[in-house]
Amino acid sequence: MLRISQLKLPVTHTEEDLKKKIVHTLMCRTEAVQSYEIIKQSLDARKKPDLFYVYTVDVKADNEKQLLKMLTRKKRAGNVQLHEAMPYVFPAGGNEKLKSRPVVVGCGPAGLFCAYFLAEYGYQPVLLEQGAPVEERQKDVEEFWKTGVLKPDSNVQFGEGGAGTFSDGKLNTLIKDPVGRNRKVLEIFVENGAPKDILYVNKPHIGTDILRTVIRNMREKILVWGGEIHFHTQMTEVLFTENTRRIRGIVYEDLLKKEKEEIELSKDILNKTENLNAIKENVEKITKQYDSIKTEYLYLSSSLKIDDLKSKVEEINKNSRIVEQIEEKNSSLKLKKEEIDSNLNQKRNTFIELDKNISSLNKENESNLKDKSENETEFNLITKGENPRHLLDNILDEIERITSTEAKLRVQVEEEKYKVEKLKSKTSEVKGKLQESKIKYKTSKETLKDLLIEYKFRDIYAVKNALIDEEEREKLKDEIEFYEKEERALTIEIQNLKEKLHGKTINLDEFLDIEKKKYKLGDDIDEITKQIGAKQNEVITLEKNLKKVKELQKQLDESEHKLELLKEIEKLLQGKRFVEFVAKNQLEYIVIEASKRLDIMTKGRYVLEIDDNLNFVIRDNYNGGLRRSIKTLSGGETFLTSLALALALSSQIQLKGSAPLEFFFLDEGFGSLDSELLDIVMESLEKLHSEKLSVGIISHVEELKNRVPVKLIVTPNDGGNGSKINIEYS
Repeated sequence: MLRISQLKLPVTHTEEDLKKKIVHTLMCRTEAVQSYEIIKQSLDARKKPDLFYVYTVDVKADNEKQLLKMLTRKKRAGNVQLHEAMPYVFPAGGNEKLKSRPVVVGCGPAGLFCAYFLAEYGYQPVLLEQGAPVEERQKDVEEFWKTGVLKPDSNVQFGEGGAGTFSDGKLNTLIKDPVGRNRKVLEIFVENGAPKDILYVNKPHIGTDILRTVIRNMREKILVWGGEIHFHTQMTEVLFTENTRRIRGIVYEDLLKKEKEEIELSKDILNKTENLNAIKENVEKITKQYDSIKTEYLYLSSSLKIDDLKSKVEEINKNSRIVEQIEEKNSSLKLKKEEIDSNLNQKRNTFIELDKNISSLNKENESNLKDKSENETEFNLITKGENPRHLLDNILDEIERITSTEAKLRVQVEEEKYKVEKLKSKTSEVKGKLQESKIKYKTSKETLKDLLIEYKFRDIYAVKNALIDEEEREKLKDEIEFYEKEERALTIEIQNLKEKLHGKTINLDEFLDIEKKKYKLGDDIDEITKQIGAKQNEVITLEKNLKKVKELQKQLDESEHKLELLKEIEKLLQGKRFVEFVAKNQLEYIVIEASKRLDIMTKGRYVLEIDDNLNFVIRDNYNGGLRRSIKTLSGGETFLTSLALALALSSQIQLKGSAPLEFFFLDEGFGSLDSELLDIVMESLEKLHSEKLSVGIISHVEELKNRVPVKLIVTPNDGGNGSKINIEYS
């Protein structure tokens, strides 16, 4: 392989230009270059406004050593040298099987590539990442920009891919890498969706949008190769053996599960707080009712007189039974409350203080109920139990409400338990299928490994590369037969040449020069043939377009067109708008015609347009159609734009003028053009020239002399009086 450095080309060059430059540098035939690969591309902006790309290229060619010797002999080998490619190879794995799968903690660049290589070589790693996958991470970042809410484990710094995923920085390590590890990283990026130019562009960018896709594709390959990735998972502890202090395992925590538990705990605390507030409200309500009853009791006891002691005793006994019933129902309520308290005590230690408060309030409630019952007994001796019954009904309603709520909660709990059991069943089923698939994959992999060893293949990719389908085999067979025929024909031709030479010889340099001239003539003929074919195609296309235009003009509704024109003219005749319209209309036609010529001159890069203020602007198709001022153009580009406008304007004058345009002169401006642009300009001027129109060029550029058929050579007299004019014909 030959490495060529310092290949300098304009930034507007094509791939064909680069190949021609390689052939020219090696002084060989075009067919002798088998392939080439760009190793480095840098920008040379030292001679502004002219910008150049400088390339380092690895070339595979015929007879590389002989080519280098020839270049050395002719002192043309300064930037050419033999080069042996040394791609980075991952260290070979051992023969001992691992007792457990390797664990990689963290999914930043180091962790991601570590898991990638381990998975590629069949070690089935387990990757733990505290943050989120890149898709979820992107949503969290966008949410942060909108709302300012930051997720600690999922933001521009933390998550799959590390901080660099959202940095959009240059791929530049500043590390000398003789073994090719940096390039291996770039090649993996390209394999997973990055643009190929990062392999050679100096300090390239991938871009955050593309980088997210690259990371996602690398993750998918790790999974396909048998690896596992657990997001929202944090390693909390490393376990060591007691004697050797070797790592025997790790402890990790599912952050999503922890977050869910914390949310559920918060909900439980909120529910408990609401229940406590409800109990407090009931206690306050009962206290108010007790104060009211007490006030009424004191009033009645002072106003009423008791005469019949026996009936009073009977009433007391009767009311006592009522009180017992109330106490029984209160006992039932207490049992249900104790059951609720028992369930609450099963919660976490965080509820202990709350439960203490609830118990304290319950004791106060029981005390208040007891005092209330004693007062109700005395009061019922006077009122015959009317108000206590009413109070008892309220208490029973409250008990019924609590019981109903508890029943509903129990139903909901049972439903959630059923759902959990159902999910556990599905999870178990999926895990079973997954384990079965893993066993099948492992068996298949072992079989594949044995077959690779048996047939002496390095890996599966080597097998794929070695496989040739039937169509390819037939193609190779035909190529072999073709080359055999060519060999026989060449043998016969060599014999004939030997007979014609009669023993005469020719040295290698003379032969190479003859071959070079021969192939150059062949290339020139091919180029001319292509140009003739292209011109013929252009003529055919123009004829077809002309036919279509005539057909469309026949179909045009003249009356409707005239009506629209009259309406437009009526509007424009008001004030200065008519003049502006005419100017803009003519300018638009000129710009359209100029854009066609500028498109050809700049190989499709630039298009000329006008803005709303009738100012010229340039649309750069090489930069995504960006519109910019014509003031940003270089000297050569400005000349091409001016020439295109001049040619378009002359075309309009020729078409619409009453007097014919017989002469068209260009004064200078050619000095800022390279040879290629000069050829394009001259071709345009030659097309413009006709029997009715003569094109004149005023220039000091020597290269133009051979392109102009009739020349007026102006030279000053020796004496300083006037100048001499000579006519030359080419």
